[in-house]
Amino acid sequence: MKKIILFVLTLTVVLLSALPMSADMGPKPSITIYVENAPDETYYLDLLIEQEEPNNRMSQEEIDSYDPEMLAALRDYNENGLRAALSYGSAVPIFGKITGEQVDGKTVHTFSYFGIPDTVKVIAVTQSGDIYVSDSYEKTEYQAEYTLDFQTFSLVSTGNPFVRLISQFASTFIPTLIIEFLILLLFGFSVKKNIISFVSANFATQIFLTFIYAIYYPSAGVFFINFAILPIVELLLIAVESVVYCLTFKDKSKIKRVVYAVVANLCSWIGYSALTAFIPFVSDLWM
Repeated sequence: MKKIILFVLTLTVVLLSALPMSADMGPKPSITIYVENAPDETYYLDLLIEQEEPNNRMSQEEIDSYDPEMLAALRDYNENGLRAALSYGSAVPIFGKITGEQVDGKTVHTFSYFGIPDTVKVIAVTQSGDIYVSDSYEKTEYQAEYTLDFQTFSLVSTGNPFVRLISQFASTFIPTLIIEFLILLLFGFSVKKNIISFVSANFATQIFLTFIYAIYYPSAGVFFINFAILPIVELLLIAVESVVYCLTFKDKSKIKRVVYAVVANLCSWIGYSALTAFIPFVSDLWM
């Protein structure tokens, strides 16, 4: 018993210490805009953000590649302190291009990084000098997607929060079951006697985690949740599952049931957090 616990704890510590942690890791907040009914003439599109003195500006090479009059129209725009994020500049970096890219026959504009605002509002200028400004929309997804009808210049969110929550639940529930079931076997618990308690406890805690993600995901993202919020939440889950397993498991001592709850939860949290941070496929489940 002691050897099993020591092995699992050692493996957990080694995996955690081996992760090259960085504040710049993990998926970044983004806004992707798919343009419909785009004009035949050249146009530039930018985000509008609240800005006074920008620290991040376009390079001279970028400036030289754009039409000076169109770029000036974006740079000079100022409505109640709202300025064009890329054209005018931003205090916190935002990456993207005002010209957009062709993807599957659609013009796509992607803005990303930590300067992304919580409120989405876009501006566009055409080669003929027309300026379009959209209404404001609350950003409800960490990596939000919108369709922009250029004729009405209205934004429609293409994300589905319900689908994302289902994907999130599956992406945490399934790995958790696998990891904690393997540890259940390592501890020598009877699967037949304890499977109902095991699955029920994990299902309930994953429902709770889904609500945590639903609250924090739009503004914080999965990486921040896993490494800043979940350590606190995990303490609560460990306490709850320790009590549940202590009262409902049918074999082994109560002390071993509690130790199992602690070890299993630590391993599943660290394992899933590592997957989310370093394997793009897992992070893509959120998009």
